[in-house]
Amino acid sequence: MKKTLSLALALLMLLALLAACSSASPSGDAPTTNNDPATGDTPDTPDTPDDNTGDTPDTPDQPEGGRPTTPSGSLIVYFNGLDANMMSGWGNAVGNAAIKELLGGYSTVAFTRGGEFIINPTSVKNFEETVNDDGSHTYTIEINPGLVYNDGTEITAKDYVFSFLFSCHPAMGAEGLESDLAYGMEIYTGALPYINGEATSISGLHLLDTYKFSFSIDAETDGYPNFPYWYSIVNASVGATPYHVYAPGVDVVEGANGAELTGVELTAELLQTTINDPTTGQRYNPSVTDGPYQFVSYDSAASQATLKVNPNYIGNYEGTKPMIETLVIYQAANATLIDEFRAGSLDLITGLGGATNINAGLDAVEDGSGSYISFPRNGYGLVVFRCDHGPTQFEEVRRAIAYCLDREELVRQFTGGFGSIVNSRYGAAQWMYQENKDLVEDTMISYTLNLEKAVEELVAGGWTLNETGGAYESGIRYKQLDDGTLMPLIVEMGSPTPAQSPVSEMFGTFLLPNALEVGMQINQDMLESEAYFAARSGEGDKAYGMMNGGTGFATADSPWYYYDTDPTSFGQYNSNFIADQELYDATMAMQNTESGDKETYFANWMKFVTRFNKILPDIPLYADEYHDFFKSKLKGYERVDTYPVAAALIDCWIEE
Repeated sequence: MKKTLSLALALLMLLALLAACSSASPSGDAPTTNNDPATGDTPDTPDTPDDNTGDTPDTPDQPEGGRPTTPSGSLIVYFNGLDANMMSGWGNAVGNAAIKELLGGYSTVAFTRGGEFIINPTSVKNFEETVNDDGSHTYTIEINPGLVYNDGTEITAKDYVFSFLFSCHPAMGAEGLESDLAYGMEIYTGALPYINGEATSISGLHLLDTYKFSFSIDAETDGYPNFPYWYSIVNASVGATPYHVYAPGVDVVEGANGAELTGVELTAELLQTTINDPTTGQRYNPSVTDGPYQFVSYDSAASQATLKVNPNYIGNYEGTKPMIETLVIYQAANATLIDEFRAGSLDLITGLGGATNINAGLDAVEDGSGSYISFPRNGYGLVVFRCDHGPTQFEEVRRAIAYCLDREELVRQFTGGFGSIVNSRYGAAQWMYQENKDLVEDTMISYTLNLEKAVEELVAGGWTLNETGGAYESGIRYKQLDDGTLMPLIVEMGSPTPAQSPVSEMFGTFLLPNALEVGMQINQDMLESEAYFAARSGEGDKAYGMMNGGTGFATADSPWYYYDTDPTSFGQYNSNFIADQELYDATMAMQNTESGDKETYFANWMKFVTRFNKILPDIPLYADEYHDFFKSKLKGYERVDTYPVAAALIDCWIEE
C-alpha cells in the first residue's frame, strides 16, 4: 500500500496522541482535523463549547504580582465545534482539540508562546538524537522520575512505549473501532509489519530502563525521504498513555526484536470495553490523564464539557500550573454568543470573526461587560471542493464557481473590515505571508466576480452541450464524459446552518444566481453540526461537491498532511479528495526542507500556494482579524492565533 505521508503526520499524531493517549491524540491542523492536526476544519462560526491539598480556600493566596498559588474559580469558554470524542483517532472538532490539549501534559516536546518547539524539561531528563549509518535517526529519551497520572499511578518509560504499540496495533483498526491513529506511522523503523499484524514488536522501538526508551525513524518511506525535515524537533515528540487503563492486564517489555506487549492479549473486544464503551470508555470518558486538567463530564444536550484542575500536574514547560479550578468548554449558538456574554453565562469567546458579532462584542465591552484582544487569524474561511466526483472533479468548474462568487462583497459584509481576502491556502498570521505580502499577492490569480471568465472556463472544460448532446444555448450545461454519458452541470452544496455560520446565507445572494447565469445549478442544503461534519469527511448520506466552512492551521502547519494522493487519506485528512501529484510534490518539498532554512522553505511554499491557487481545491474567502472577548474576572489572558487557547489558559487566573 502506498504511504507517502511520512514524518509530519505520525509525529504530529504522537505529539498529541500523546498529549492525548493520556486522553486523546494528534495535534495539529491534523487534523486542528483538518478538523487539526491539529486544529482543524470547523464550520465558519466564527470558523467551522482539588487543588494540591484537596481544599479550595474562599480567598486564594495572592503572591506579589497578583497570580494566586491555589486554583479557584471557574470559566465558561466558547468554542465552535464540540462533540463526544475526547480521544484522538476519531475526529478533532475545535472544542475537542482544546480539551485534548488540556488533558495531556507530559509530551516530550513542548510548544512555547514564542512559537518554538523545544524538548520539554518538565518531562524529559536527557535527550539524544543519533544519525545512523543507514540514514535513519534514533531518539533516546530519559524521562524525569516522579511524573504521575491524575489517579496517582506513576508514569514510566513503559507508558511512552505503549503509546506506539497501542496506536499502531491492528486491533485499533478493527470493525467497530476503526481508529486512524496508525495512519502514517510506518515511518517508524519496524512499524509496518506490526501494523499489518505480521510482527509482535516494533524493531526500532526499545524499552531501555524504567525511565528510558528509544525509537528510530527510517531514512525514507516508500521512496520518499524522511530527512531532512522542516519540523525536525517534532520527530522526538511522544507522550504517555495509561496502559493500566487502556489495556488492563497488559504489560510492556523489551523482547528479542524490540518492545512488545505481553500478558493479556490486546484485542478489539478488550478495546471495545476500555476505549469504545459509550459510558466508561476512554474515548468518551477519559478518566486517567496527565495534563493540567482532568475530565469531569460531557453533556451533549447542553453542548458542554466540564474539566477540573489535575492536582498531580507539576507544570508546563515553564513549570506553570493552572490556577483556574474549573473550565467549562461550551458550544453556544452563534446568534446568542454576545447575549450570553453580556448575561454572564459565557466568560470567554475565542476566535470570533464576522462584523455582526465583533461589533456587538465591542459594544458589550464599551458597556462594561468585559475586555477583548484581537489578532490575525491563523487560517481562513473557505469553500471546500470535493475533487473526486461530479462536476467539481474538474478544475475548470472549480475556477468557474470562483469567478461566479462575489467574494469582495461577501467578505465586506461578513467581516465589516475585520478581515481580508486571501487567494490560496495561507493565513494572515503565517510568517511566509507576513514577510512577503506583496510578492504573494502579486503572484496569485485573484478570482474576482467575472461571469465572462466563468463561461470561458466552462467552455474550455467541455461544458458546451445541452441535455440531448446538442450545442449549448441556454439552461443547464452538459459535458460528455469519456464513457459517452452526459453529465449535467449541477453541483450539490452543503452548508452549516445560519445559526452556526452567518456566511451560509450569503451564498444565496452572492453565488447561486450568478452560477445560473452561466449555465450552472447549485443546490444548497443547510446542515446541522453532526450531518455537516459527516459530510465533510465523506461519511454522510449525501455526497456534496462543495461545502463552506473554515480551517485553522496547526501550530506545526503541515500541508503535506492534507494532499497525500493515497486514497486511504481521503476524507480523514485529505478533505478535498484530491489526487494532484504536482500539488503533493510541492508539499513534500516543503516537508523535506532543512529545519531553519527559511529561504528554501519559502520557495517551496510558493510553489505549493501557486499550484493551489491555479487548481483551487478550495476557494479561500477571507482571513479574519479574530477577536477574543472575555470577562474582567479573567486575568493574565494573552495570546495570538498561533498559540493555542488551551495553552494560554494555563497562565490565567480568576479574580471575582
